[in-house]
Amino acid sequence: MTDEHNTCEGGGAGFIGSHLCKRLLSDGVKVICLDNFDSFYDPSIKIRNVEEVTKKSPELFEFVTEDIRNPEHLKGFFQRSCATTYVDFIRARRMYGYQPRVRTEGR
Repeated sequence: MTDEHNTCEGGGAGFIGSHLCKRLLSDGVKVICLDNFDSFYDPSIKIRNVEEVTKKSPELFEFVTEDIRNPEHLKGFFQRSCATTYVDFIRARRMYGYQPRVRTEGR
């Protein structure tokens, strides 16, 4: 596994995101998961999802607790992630009036 095939997944602690993490890990892809455990639904379920994924492939899985609404944290995260693919499961929240807009150089 090289740094050339890393995936950063936003909202990866939720139902769909955690299942995608499992699938990517089973394919040998390094996954960097970003989530803030918000209360959109029970955070304890999200925590359990992350624990389950971490046990599956701890050497390929990294979890980062960040809030995408903080542009400085997000920019720093992208700069250090070395990811080549970005997956975002928070777009569903647009129907609730929130649309993240963050620009990072080179990404």
